[in-house]
Order: sequence, then C-alpha cells, then structure tokens
Amino acid sequence: MNDISQYLDKTLESIKMSEENNITMGGKGTIEISETTSVAGHNAQKIVYTELGVNNDRFKKMEVDILAYNREYKLTYDTASTEHYQKYLSTVEKMISTFKISEPTFEEITC
Repeated sequence: MNDISQYLDKTLESIKMSEENNITMGGKGTIEISETTSVAGHNAQKIVYTELGVNNDRFKKMEVDILAYNREYKLTYDTASTEHYQKYLSTVEKMISTFKISEPTFEEITC
C-alpha cells in the first residue's frame, strides 16, 4: 500500500503509464494485456506481462493496481513459468474477487 495523497497526479492513467514504463524499460518485459478493471468496488488497472529470466526463460506475471481512499494497493501474481500462470490463474482471480478494502482509520503509519 502506497499513500499517494502527496502526488500531483493521482489518476489511474498516471499509475498505468508509470507501471508500463517500469515493465518495458530496457526491453525486460513485454506487456500482453493492460486493462482497466474494478476490485472491491474501486478502480484498478490490470497489467499482464512476460519478463525475461535467467537462461532466457520467460516468466508471466500480473499486477493489479487499485486506487482506494487516496492510496494505491498493488496485488502481484508471479509464477515460475507460463504454464504455472495458466494453471493457477482462475484461483488467483477468485481470490482477487474476494478482496475488501476498508477506509483507513489511521492518520499515519510509521516504521
């Protein structure tokens, strides 16, 4: 969870552009899907991509960035192979559909 209240541009579009840039920077990742969705009633951006690993293996990943209550929540599904990604995708999607995001009741978290 990232507090984005201090950012000038807190839109889903700006987060999408930043994430896509991070993924494709230096040719390390290839975006397969980038779409707007909803998680727990909040706007979200889902990005599915492959990334080059050791021995030129390709790893398939999914990131879901959710904007809720002036915060960015990131869910990541990362597997060891494209085959594993497909095998467990429906389970991960069911898990994501059960997420609930409540309005924070704290002022600040310090670590």
